[in-house]
Amino acid sequence: MMTKSIPYAELRQLLKNLGFQTEPFRGKFIRFVHSPDTVFVFRPYQPGDPVRSIDLIAVRKLLDERGLMDADAFDRFRSKAPA
Repeated sequence: MMTKSIPYAELRQLLKNLGFQTEPFRGKFIRFVHSPDTVFVFRPYQPGDPVRSIDLIAVRKLLDERGLMDADAFDRFRSKAPA
């Protein structure tokens, strides 16, 4: 299973490249929206902060389920992202 974290800036760029739009959510959180049923809400990460494993697992699963990026491609992205 996945163990390597990635910086938030890398994940944010990936999601934007996949067509996600960002918007504030409940003050301090950030929401990434692709469609009504493809939404991620993250705590306020700084660009260099490592993304929590639980967030990465959720992103990987939902991107794969929605056909936006298969799990293997996400794993390759993670293995190439700077830590």
